[in-house]
Amino acid sequence: CNYMDEELEKLKSKNFSASILHIDVDTNPELSSKYEASAIPKTILFKEGKEIDTKVGGMSAEEIEAWVSSKASGS
Repeated sequence: CNYMDEELEKLKSKNFSASILHIDVDTNPELSSKYEASAIPKTILFKEGKEIDTKVGGMSAEEIEAWVSSKASGS
């Protein structure tokens, strides 16, 4: 999703306690299947290697930042 690419790019300089990665489901069908990414964009948040939350649909950089901050510190 080009929109999400642009929004994730805005967050590159932020210092999160998590990594933000973009996976292309067309070139990584095994990950798409593993995480049941039938709706795109699907954003999965992991903490210490465990899935802690999922969002489906586009988000602005501000929404992503707030989501990551609240979940990473609260879970």
